[in-house]
Amino acid sequence: MEDQDAKFHRWNNERKKGKFRFVLTSTLKIGIFFILGKILGTYLFGNESLISNMWYELPQHASIAFLIGFPMGFIDWYIREWLHRKNIARRKHI
Repeated sequence: MEDQDAKFHRWNNERKKGKFRFVLTSTLKIGIFFILGKILGTYLFGNESLISNMWYELPQHASIAFLIGFPMGFIDWYIREWLHRKNIARRKHI
């Protein structure tokens, strides 16, 4: 139960900071991890032509990652908010 309480309080603190901040940080995390994965994967498993092309394609991949990350941040916010409200309702009935 302590784990649920910790998650509840952590999300309460995150909510206080705001939806925009949450979505922006989620988008940045998703985008940065995608770009780092692309770079590491290319260097570890690619040949020289892939490595040289990667730097030209990186802005395109970065913009795609951030465009995908933005809606994912909103979806994550609404799922967490739904679970939070469900948890509040459950606490009221206890």
